[in-house]
Amino acid sequence: MSSATLMKLGLLALFVPACSRGVPTAPDPAASPAVPAVPAAPIASTAAACPLPTPVTAAAPTPSPRVDDAPPRHATTLRVDRLVVARGVVNREPLGADTTFAPDEKRLYAFVEVDNPERAPGDVKVQFVEPDGTSEPPVDLAVGESPRWRTWAFTRHVRAPGTWKAIVRDERGHVLASTEFKVAGS
Repeated sequence: MSSATLMKLGLLALFVPACSRGVPTAPDPAASPAVPAVPAAPIASTAAACPLPTPVTAAAPTPSPRVDDAPPRHATTLRVDRLVVARGVVNREPLGADTTFAPDEKRLYAFVEVDNPERAPGDVKVQFVEPDGTSEPPVDLAVGESPRWRTWAFTRHVRAPGTWKAIVRDERGHVLASTEFKVAGS
């Protein structure tokens, strides 16, 4: 790289101070013979006192792996500590928990308290099953990184009299808990 190019890049100033400390250098063969030659210093001392500039490249440095780039942990040992059916949820607790409900309830909640010993995020699914065995689509619920996580799902479709079920499953479909509740006849 020529000194003009290095000057444009502002890099020549990095190398000139080290070379201008009075260390003898070899004569420039392109210099005119009228200029007296200065005896050259040994090559080792010249190289140590005035290293040659290394070319500058535009390649970006390779980033080191970050902890954030690690695959996210996912809970595999979730356990349901409590599953109740209630008329509502207030302050993250079930309100009006019961086992028998009227067919005109606006909403029924399946309140789930999950034990999460790994403290890793996970998911559970809650499904309401009618007395004839048909079921509503499952409601996906996220479980946070806390060792104790409370969450709930609700349905507006509990009308048919008989014994219903609320079932909680993990992501793989394994049943973690279930409870039955009755809807009184009209």
